[in-house]
Amino acid sequence: MHRFKHHFFNDNRGSVSIEFIFASMFLLIIFAFMVDLVVLRSTMGKLDRTSNSLVNILRERTQFYSGNAEINSEDVVNFKKLAGLMINSDRAIGVYLERWGEEQNGKMAIGDPNCRPAVSLRERANLSPRSEISNTRRIPLYQVTLCTETHSLFRAMIMDKENRVTEGIRSSSLAVSR
Repeated sequence: MHRFKHHFFNDNRGSVSIEFIFASMFLLIIFAFMVDLVVLRSTMGKLDRTSNSLVNILRERTQFYSGNAEINSEDVVNFKKLAGLMINSDRAIGVYLERWGEEQNGKMAIGDPNCRPAVSLRERANLSPRSEISNTRRIPLYQVTLCTETHSLFRAMIMDKENRVTEGIRSSSLAVSR
């Protein structure tokens, strides 16, 4: 028995195979993390780009819709279709539209209740600049929030809390009205 124990600890023939297995597993985990990171960041970039484009369309309402600044459910449907075309993905996309203005004494918001922004437009009302014509009037703000599902293994480690929703990620963009 003593001879077997001595032989087991001194024989190094299998150690290379065991080290190879552990090194391969470690590299595989790093590779999976990197692929997950690339897919997640790519999706986040698409959401950021799309929400920025949509908020710029929304802020031009006074120019394109005969001065109508009201947001309605038809806008949400149209923006959801447009977001799907811009992102070019089969994933479901949630849209939440907000408008803040002093004349309404608050804000107007409509959209997917599961896709609310991390910071509401009411909390960002102080970002509204004053009008050049009348220093007492504040210019309305618009915010578009987009959400989509992701199945990321490392999402909790990679993403900021404000960009995470229950089963996916979100992106919000803010713009000042024309």
